[in-house]
Amino acid sequence: MYKWLKKWKSNDWTNALGNDVANQDLIKTLDFLMQERENSSWVCTLCGATNGGVTLEHVPAHSNNKGNEEADLMAKHAAQFYDEPYDQDAIIRECLDQYDD
Repeated sequence: MYKWLKKWKSNDWTNALGNDVANQDLIKTLDFLMQERENSSWVCTLCGATNGGVTLEHVPAHSNNKGNEEADLMAKHAAQFYDEPYDQDAIIRECLDQYDD
């Protein structure tokens, strides 16, 4: 995604073939959230880690990748603490409202 994001933005969200970039809403949301994270001063209360750069890497599901399995367990654990259902569409809409191409 990083490799193409700048070019997609400069090409008004079209790819090299002149077609609309697929999943723009999700890509713009990720871009917005990563920018917000990089522009904030965040410190993990558990381990003291600070917000560094964000790296996205595709990891095939169910591939016995230890880090992926641990992330999945942590996400499931964290989800137990939310009283209201997770509304992905609302988060995407909110981010897109603030997104600046």
